[in-house]
This record gives sequence, structure tokens and C-alpha cells, in this order.
Amino acid sequence: MAAHQCYACGPEEELDCNNFDPNNKSFIKECPPNTSCEIKAYGNTLERSCSEMMVQDCKIANKIRYCYCVMHLCNDKMNFSDDEDLTEGSGIPVNPVIINTNQNEQQKTSNLSNQSNHIQFCLYSTYISILALLCN
Repeated sequence: MAAHQCYACGPEEELDCNNFDPNNKSFIKECPPNTSCEIKAYGNTLERSCSEMMVQDCKIANKIRYCYCVMHLCNDKMNFSDDEDLTEGSGIPVNPVIINTNQNEQQKTSNLSNQSNHIQFCLYSTYISILALLCN
């Protein structure tokens, strides 16, 4: 299995993000296991790196914009949006619920694994929000 990779550039990395090119393999960094990718912006400075935050979310704290993502090489762009308008940020479970109305019996079926992942995602998102409040 290939190692998790993220783009890396900025003041603490070898390359400057002002010259970032996702097609240039020099910007690709092998990350430790169980890490995500991060991109953060403050002032005119942009940084990309590996992160220990296993979450997919964007937040602003102390005028610094942070985005975390868990996919391979996902930190090429910063996608800030009003996450309350998105299903994954709204608190609505993202796993489908199927209601069977056959024979006048209603049964709800869901994938417990998806529910567990959703709960973990909500906890990480809450953790980032608490950090943002503490840093202000």
C-alpha cells in the first residue's frame, strides 16, 4: 500500500507556495501513517503540509484559515464555504436511511460504520471549533 501523500510548501518546508504547481513532484511529501493534509493561509502566506488532525473541515481562528482533508494529495486548493449549507457540516447524518413500508411494518436500516465515522467527524469538527475559541 502506498504511503499517504500531501503537498508541502511554505515557510517550514523546502519550497515556496508562491511557486506551487501540483504537477511538480517536488511539492509532494510522504506523510506518516494516520495523518491528513493541511493547508493554511494567513496574510499573504500560504502553507501546505501533513497534519495529525484526522478531519475534513475548514475553520478560521486568529485570522488564520485552516483546511484539513483526508484524501491523497487533497491540499492543492482551499475550499472555504459556509459549511452549514453543506450536508456534511449541517449535523444531518450523511449515511442513508432506508424505510421499508412492506406489510405495514416500518424498518430503519443504516450502516453502523457510517454512523461511527459521522460521530468521529463531528467530534473532530467540534475540537477544531473549541481550539479556535481558545485561540481568540
